[in-house]
Amino acid sequence: MTTDASMLGRLAADLMRLHHEFDPSRFIAPAWRTAARYADFLEAQRLRDDAIVASVHYPDTDSR
Repeated sequence: MTTDASMLGRLAADLMRLHHEFDPSRFIAPAWRTAARYADFLEAQRLRDDAIVASVHYPDTDSR
């Protein structure tokens, strides 16, 4: 698994957690393996010929 997939999996789990905290009646909380499962899914998609996995990285603006 790539480092990018692992990081995107963690970000997806964080987003799930944030949504759940905002409205637990509408959004499920992430499970203990959510980040790894998202990463596995994204990695599998990356290896397909008919799929694209895209993300955006904004440089840290606080480091100036």
